[in-house]
Order: sequence, then C-alpha cells, then structure tokens
Amino acid sequence: MGSTTVVPPAFSKWSAPPKKPDAEPPKPKPPPGLLSAIPQILNDGKKTYSTLNKDLATAPVIMELAFMTKLPHANVLIYLIAAALYVICVAAGFFSGFLTYALAFGWPVVMSLRAAESCKKEDVQAWLSYWIIVSLMTLVEYGGSTILNLLPFYYFFKMVFILWLIIPYFRGSLVLYNLVLKHILPPIKKPDPPKEEKKKEEVSKWAYPVKK
Repeated sequence: MGSTTVVPPAFSKWSAPPKKPDAEPPKPKPPPGLLSAIPQILNDGKKTYSTLNKDLATAPVIMELAFMTKLPHANVLIYLIAAALYVICVAAGFFSGFLTYALAFGWPVVMSLRAAESCKKEDVQAWLSYWIIVSLMTLVEYGGSTILNLLPFYYFFKMVFILWLIIPYFRGSLVLYNLVLKHILPPIKKPDPPKEEKKKEEVSKWAYPVKK
C-alpha cells in the first residue's frame, strides 16, 4: 500500500483570513493621589511666585515698600492684601475683638524677646511701657466692656492705637513713657559712688630730699 499524503485545504482569495485573538483593552490609570501631586503643586507655585516677583519689580509703590522692609516684592503684595483684609474685618465687626487681641499680643511678644536679648535701654523702655499700657487698657475693657461695646468702631480705633504704639516709625509707647509714665512715680535715687581715698605716695629712703 502506498503512503497517503494529507494536503491542507487551500484558501481562496475570497475566503476570510483567520481571526486573531482580541487584545485586552488598556487598563485606565488610577487618578493621582494628593500626596503624589504635592511636588507638582509646589513647583507650579514657585514658578508663579518668581514670575509675580519679577512683574512687581516695576510697580513704584511695591518697590518703595520692598526697599523699606527689605522684603521680596511678592511678599510685600501678600502682606498688603492680608493687611487690607484685616482692616476690613475689624471695621466690619467680624471677629474684631479676637483680631485686635491677636495684634496686641502677637508681634509685641516677639519684639519684647528681642529687646530682652539686645539689652538696649530704649528698646527695653519702649516695650515695658507698651505692656503697661496694654495691661491698663485690658483692665478698662474688662471693667467697662458693656459700655465700650456700644461705641461704634471701638475696635477699629483700638487697632489704630495699637499700631501707633508698636510701629517703629512712631514709637508711641516710648512717647507715652516720656510724657506720662515717667512722671507717675518719683525718680529712683541712685546711690552715690564711693569716694576714693587718696593714697599717700610712698617715698623711697634712697630718694633725694626735697629742697625747701
């Protein structure tokens, strides 16, 4: 018996090609979390800050304030916006009591510690006088709070008074010290310095006698 060969079926040009297995669709990437987006947010913020700092370098008012305060131009603008919002909130009576107390105790604490470390007489006098004035003002507010709350714009005028006390250009606390506080108590008598006794000069026996 002869060997039989199996011939594969021939595909005509009209027959459909064999189907390929369907590829799996790509899985969607999970949304980035907040922690992974923080570096990108910081980089974008730095770029925006540097661009804003360059643009504000041509504004005359910002340039003058930056020269006086030794701060970057963008920081000056941020502080101006914060100060404007602070004044608006105090004038409108929105947490005005808390905001004025924060102004009275926040920055003066830092400056008082610096004055204590520097030991400069003028700085120490200014900040000691400030705390005396603030203590008296707090005592008056505690006793007459019902009357003071009826006064319109009381906390606004209090804010202006505190700024006059603490701004170095005005030094209102030192002005009140020299005008009022200094004269409340009698001056402290300083002890007299000890008298120095003149020492007799010892004359050597080998010295020549003085001619009379």
